[in-house]
Amino acid sequence: MVRFTPNDPTGIAVNAGGTGPADFTVNPSGTAVGLEIWHRTVRFDPAAPPPPPFVLGPVWDPPHPTRALHADVPVGGLYQARLFEKGRGSAALAEKPPPELLVGRVDTPCAGPKTRLKFLTACIERPQTLLTPGGTFVTAAFATSAPVMARVQISDSPPQVAPLTGHPFFGNQEVIATATSDRPALMHEFSLIDDLRSPLTSSHVGLRPGTELFFLIVVWDAAGFFDFVWNTTGEAPVTPPEKIKVKNRIVEARVTAVHCYEDSDRHSFGEADFTFGLTGGASTVTQTFTWDPMALRSDMAPLPAWATALQLVAPFTDDRVVVWVDATEDDSGSFPSDSDDGASTAGRLGGGAGRGTPLSFPAGEGREQVTDQPLVLHSVPTTDGELLSFSTTVVYSVTYA
Repeated sequence: MVRFTPNDPTGIAVNAGGTGPADFTVNPSGTAVGLEIWHRTVRFDPAAPPPPPFVLGPVWDPPHPTRALHADVPVGGLYQARLFEKGRGSAALAEKPPPELLVGRVDTPCAGPKTRLKFLTACIERPQTLLTPGGTFVTAAFATSAPVMARVQISDSPPQVAPLTGHPFFGNQEVIATATSDRPALMHEFSLIDDLRSPLTSSHVGLRPGTELFFLIVVWDAAGFFDFVWNTTGEAPVTPPEKIKVKNRIVEARVTAVHCYEDSDRHSFGEADFTFGLTGGASTVTQTFTWDPMALRSDMAPLPAWATALQLVAPFTDDRVVVWVDATEDDSGSFPSDSDDGASTAGRLGGGAGRGTPLSFPAGEGREQVTDQPLVLHSVPTTDGELLSFSTTVVYSVTYA
């Protein structure tokens, strides 16, 4: 899958006479679609004008070799590049990229080597920094002693310091989310979400509910002086990197309606045993209920509420949760003799093992909660006998704690 990474693991260009060279690699890894880059350079301007728009850069058609890119970043400035499938990017989308479209990003400031100033701990030894995790986001708020620009990143790997430059970086170079400022300020507020959720970025380590993460805040001024923190209680690197835990995701679902189209029983009312399930990663929770008698073209009423409510705390190893309903019409002992018939909303093989209808999980501050979202699921046969066909309405909610 596609990887777009800075060659220097710090992602910071080193000032050398007013500019710093920044080199990047695009590794398409056999991707069969075209790619394009939108990029811009934001200069450090104390007047804080609006940043320039993104402009279209290199465009490539497959087959793709590994590509090397270069940019000269002015001291105190910030070079930003966004990678999209060919024809799917724009200046506006590069500014606020939809996660399902963004294929890669880099945000590279230019600062001097070994030119650290206490922007973050000038007045007190404890940084004025607040990190607040949600389930799909982390907010960061902090103050600095002078107007600076900033980059905030989170990762599942602890940060460290490059000995030659003094610049901080994550050891495995796996950045889960990044947020940057586009003009100098004294007060800074960011909301970080995982914005690399395109199918082309499947190798990217995403932001999973319930995981422990590390953060890294880097700030810099017009002259390339910089500072950084990775702990809310003290200076770095003396104070070790602090862990923050993202909230667990709790998915609740219930069946609110069942409709029978065909009961697979030519001689009498049908009956069926239903299994209602939620699957997330290696975890599955189920409830069973029976509809007897079950007439074709009828609705089940009343629904057994005790048997149709499920709750799943999704494991952090898998961000995908599916819902499914299986049904079996038991004809054992019938006269004349008949075979059992089955149907499932998860396809011919039935529910479980990742099969089912995936639930949608909005990401970001103020967006991640879902309340009573309805889904209508239609069955397909799982056997070759008489037709059993039904639909179910499932309502699901998502909270984080």
